[in-house]
Amino acid sequence: MTDVRLYLHVGAPDPAWTDLLGSGERKRYEGMTHEAARGAFLAGRALARLGLSEAHPGTPPGGWRFQHGPHGKPYATPNRADGPRFNIAHTTGLVTCVVSSGPMKIGVDVERADRPVSHRRLAARYFDAREVESLAGLDDGEARRRFIDLWLLKESWLKALGIGIAGNLGNAAFVPDGPDRYCVAPDCPEELRGSDVRFWLGTAAEEFRLAVAVVTRAADPVLQIHAPGEVPISWERAFGG
Repeated sequence: MTDVRLYLHVGAPDPAWTDLLGSGERKRYEGMTHEAARGAFLAGRALARLGLSEAHPGTPPGGWRFQHGPHGKPYATPNRADGPRFNIAHTTGLVTCVVSSGPMKIGVDVERADRPVSHRRLAARYFDAREVESLAGLDDGEARRRFIDLWLLKESWLKALGIGIAGNLGNAAFVPDGPDRYCVAPDCPEELRGSDVRFWLGTAAEEFRLAVAVVTRAADPVLQIHAPGEVPISWERAFGG
């Protein structure tokens, strides 16, 4: 059975993690002037390296190198056809990384649950008309929460596919599937769908919302959580596309 591992980190990164960075990463890290950005970059790369080595113990954490696909998604080398995949996301206060033990496509996105956002304006601009309609009848607080969830689902899915969000947010559409639940729109473009997609959507540390997307034709993957004890996480939904 192929598993997907979700790693979470809160607070400042371990300074010893700088020893894991490659020369290019270290140069980039040392050139950053914004402390929060430096910390998120270091924690994300460290989680990726540690997680990749847990999935493939034959390569030590410092032995991985990273390149980028045509839309900017990083991938690990050595990158065997059956090798692990990873994806990183961060917001103020939390860094996350998902790692697969096999070649399935994976993505993660995270956001603060209390982030101020012009949800109705952004939904009208970027979302599918059915998603906009599903928000229209909700009070402002609930519509903002639902907007954030939809955005996380969309971005985790598009990150898994490695195609970027530009021009694709509306195509990666979800339709209501019962109270407080969504499923992938049946008329979603085939180039986005491609194969089965599964989502997890939940809350971490009571103040963050996060989504994980796994695109695979394999049997249902198992999501394993790797987080410090002070990062409680709960899943409200886990559904397929």
